[in-house]
Amino acid sequence: MDIIKFFSKQRVFTATIFIAILVAACIAGGWFWTLFLGILIFVGADEYIKLLNAKDINPSRVLIFLFSLIFLLLAHFNLPQYFIHVIIFAFILTFIWFLFTGKLPSSSDIFSTVFGILYAGLMPVGFSLIRHIDKGAAHIGILEPGAGFLLLTLLCICAVDIGAYYIGRKFGKNLLSPKISPKKTVEGSIGGAISGILLAVIIGTFINISIVHSIILGIIIVAIAQLGDLCESLLKRDVGVKDSGDCVPGHGGVLDRADSYIMTASASYYYINYVIVSGLF
Repeated sequence: MDIIKFFSKQRVFTATIFIAILVAACIAGGWFWTLFLGILIFVGADEYIKLLNAKDINPSRVLIFLFSLIFLLLAHFNLPQYFIHVIIFAFILTFIWFLFTGKLPSSSDIFSTVFGILYAGLMPVGFSLIRHIDKGAAHIGILEPGAGFLLLTLLCICAVDIGAYYIGRKFGKNLLSPKISPKKTVEGSIGGAISGILLAVIIGTFINISIVHSIILGIIIVAIAQLGDLCESLLKRDVGVKDSGDCVPGHGGVLDRADSYIMTASASYYYINYVIVSGLF
């Protein structure tokens, strides 16, 4: 009965459904994963724009959506070598766009557009690049190497969030960053870190990654996930809102749910692709 009550809580129920869809889309890969990721990216980008609108900053929705789509498609076809060209083009086009809008924009409008293209559009597509990795981990049934790496990354982030939330609620006493996020605690952060690293080692064992790589990857995921959480909290604190939206019951908006994921995607991809797979170091 206690288990039923636990999963009937709105926050837990929503998280459970989200994780189930996440895992299914990850294993399916292809356009299923791109569609799932794309929905999150565009909803998150819209929430980012609305957050800044609350402070009378007006980034270009058209440009953020356009370049988010370009990055998503490039990642779907595994063409990250073109990212730098798109970034340069986005920077130039942003200034041209605001030159001909018919009104004098603020520098905040311009820079928040470029930042939004990178933050909401570029960073999350690292998850699509991870899914394309075809070596460096074991095939387990229908689970391809890229799916294994992706599940490790995604589920470790989930473990960080869950561990930090519940350990923080039960044992949290010392605030981690009271000016940015008054509810996050050092104890919760440590609990999240232990949960994430432990799960990285467990999943790494199943997909045949060495324990050293599993631990290092776990540490990277834990560190960047918690940093990403604080960064999104910083944005919300600056504009004076509690949640980025209300489309995720019990969690707020997509950015509130995905804040730990956004920057972790690229960090995890680079370690997996250039260290574990390519043996760069």
